[in-house]
Amino acid sequence: MFTLTPKQKEALAILALPEATNVAFAGGSRSGKTILFCYSMVVRAMKCRGSRHAAVRNICRDARAKLGVDTLPSLHGMLGISPSYDKTAGRFTYPGGSTLDLLGLDDAGDHHSRVLGAGYSTILFDECSEIPFESVVFARTRLADKNDLVKRALYSFNPPTRNHYLHKIFVEHVDPIDRRPLPNPQNYFLFLMNPADNVQNLDDGYLKSLDGLPERQRIRFRDGLWGNPLEGVLWRAAWISDHRVERIKEELVDVVVGVDPACGGSCSTGIVAVARGESGHLYVLADRTSRGTPAEWALCVVTLAKEVGASRVVCESNQGGNMCTEVLRHANPALDVELVHAGASKMLRAEPVAGLAERGFLHHVGTLVELEDELLSFAPGQTSPDRLDAMVHAVASLTKGGSVSPIVAGTAGGGIMGMEEDMWTQL
Repeated sequence: MFTLTPKQKEALAILALPEATNVAFAGGSRSGKTILFCYSMVVRAMKCRGSRHAAVRNICRDARAKLGVDTLPSLHGMLGISPSYDKTAGRFTYPGGSTLDLLGLDDAGDHHSRVLGAGYSTILFDECSEIPFESVVFARTRLADKNDLVKRALYSFNPPTRNHYLHKIFVEHVDPIDRRPLPNPQNYFLFLMNPADNVQNLDDGYLKSLDGLPERQRIRFRDGLWGNPLEGVLWRAAWISDHRVERIKEELVDVVVGVDPACGGSCSTGIVAVARGESGHLYVLADRTSRGTPAEWALCVVTLAKEVGASRVVCESNQGGNMCTEVLRHANPALDVELVHAGASKMLRAEPVAGLAERGFLHHVGTLVELEDELLSFAPGQTSPDRLDAMVHAVASLTKGGSVSPIVAGTAGGGIMGMEEDMWTQL
């Protein structure tokens, strides 16, 4: 059962306005943003036969796992409908022939038209702060479905910093590229909603779990506030200096070498060793990030793994895939190689590790100048933080998801309480 709150009714009222062609729901985690947008799309699909709609995420796998497996099936159950679902295409088909596509822009590259169809009536950019602005711009050109529905772009996100393009568009009402005023600012609506506004639909204790997050994540996922651009840099110097150690005073239970392979000849391959102690504290042992051929960086990895007594090497598979395994095992056939696919954005992957550093659970052993420079300068929009990525892969392998991570709202039950009889006709 999902009960509409007063705040959520206000949000739906915005979606009923004919001038609301660009609507953003922003705020904390599990405030109901995504399910309200999905409800709007399903209603529009049901009332306009043959219409086309799309829910887009940066990563296709996330769109289908979060929306196709959780949110939309739960919503369909509440509404008492059973659309068909093509898992291969990621497409729901509703009575009357309307469709809702679940898409990801991660594999689109310069060929977004291969991902997005010829025209849609509604496009939802879910977790929009992770989607590049140029992808959003292109996708909006696909709001060209021929029917009587108002064409709408919907944006769901936890507020990033105030230098993000979403703040430029929905708060400052300027173009993020040239800073010119938006031509039709009256068509852009921003509505803020937080988990405290949705407490009757949340598990007991969920708000308390958000209270325990590090400050940066607490502001974003609990309070739904825009971050200060000056705080866009993820790490703080005190988190490193205050917890630095010259030697480790406990037994180590596991050691891993994280590897972020170079994506081009001019890039570096991140190579960082991290250990976990009996207490659960983590120790950054060494940074051997290297430029060179695959054979050259593989030798650096093998040498470091032997020096620190690593049990395995954790290597990102996005760049090179099986090639990484082949070159590493050619350098040392006995090496245990664990491939990981980095689906989330670099900032989201790094935030839980920064939280460990903030709380004093991550220690640098000695001074690692180049790694620390990268940590202290990395902010959203920057590219190729090789050392940071390698360290994050190692820490993730050692903690195995033990850090707190807000999740996308899911629902279960048998209806939507508080929905007026005629609300659907206005969306």
